[in-house]
Amino acid sequence: MSDSTRTFGRVICEFEYRPNRLQTLVLFLLACGGEVMFCYLAVKIDQPVNVRGFQITPQQARLLMTALALLAPTGVLALGGLMVSSLFQQRRLVLTDESVILPKPSWHGLSSAEIELPFEAIKATAICPFIGSTRLLRLDREIGAISIPSNMFPNRRDFEELVVLLSDARNAAAERTSADKPE
Repeated sequence: MSDSTRTFGRVICEFEYRPNRLQTLVLFLLACGGEVMFCYLAVKIDQPVNVRGFQITPQQARLLMTALALLAPTGVLALGGLMVSSLFQQRRLVLTDESVILPKPSWHGLSSAEIELPFEAIKATAICPFIGSTRLLRLDREIGAISIPSNMFPNRRDFEELVVLLSDARNAAAERTSADKPE
């Protein structure tokens, strides 16, 4: 936990939260293979190419493959950074009896900084389908939503456990809050 994060209450459960290493490695290797293929085709194409009935000349095909070969390293670098992050960064998601502590959302998704989100700040939760079998746990707040993808957990059971524990902890916190209010 970062120094600026203070923990409300006791810890109920802590989950490992990072990209799946095997999936990231496979995607990285596929991206590297695609880069090699684009470079090879940029040099070796010497016949017209038919793309879904659209005929392009060898020069146009080489130009297209050269453009793809120049763009592909961006994906290779991004996946390389994600792979390094999944191997060396310790990220977690912690559920306390008053809040949830999770990695701070960032545009690149590699931040190790954490934020603590008190249950009172969560207006609603929802489970949304995403790509394939991946699902998102969406935490709606006043200033926007935070999505927690199921594929960032070591296994599906941990994601399901988080959903149940979060619901129970929010309900218990709401009951405590309503019991503390004078009538």
